[in-house]
Amino acid sequence: MTKVDTQCRYGLTMIVMEPAIPLVRAPDAVWRLTERALVIPGATSTRLLGRWDCGFGCWEWTGNLLTIPCVTAPLLDRRGVWLDPPGQRGETWYACRAALAAWFSLIPTPVRRLVAPHAGQQWQLLLAIRNDPSVARELDVG
Repeated sequence: MTKVDTQCRYGLTMIVMEPAIPLVRAPDAVWRLTERALVIPGATSTRLLGRWDCGFGCWEWTGNLLTIPCVTAPLLDRRGVWLDPPGQRGETWYACRAALAAWFSLIPTPVRRLVAPHAGQQWQLLLAIRNDPSVARELDVG
């Protein structure tokens, strides 16, 4: 188990808010889905996307600092299907895409479809629904 996996497993609580930092993926870094998070290694940091079924959220681990980035980029297309990871298509890209697909498949399809039309607010809506399922009913009615 890596240091990042350990931090995710035991739910590190020291969090500092800061604006989103675009994650630059190392060319050979493969994203992997663990029992607690999708781990996305980058050139200067590692992003953790908590699973829908246990601790949904987004954290960025840089050195000894764990932060919560502000996610405003769309995650889903208009049908609620996840957007492909950046980069050149090759063996690593397909491995990353498979891990991303597995992570997104844990989010119920009706929830993904509800938030899909709200491009810049998709992440915030997913967090809100995960924390309070009645938000999905309000969004569906509205």
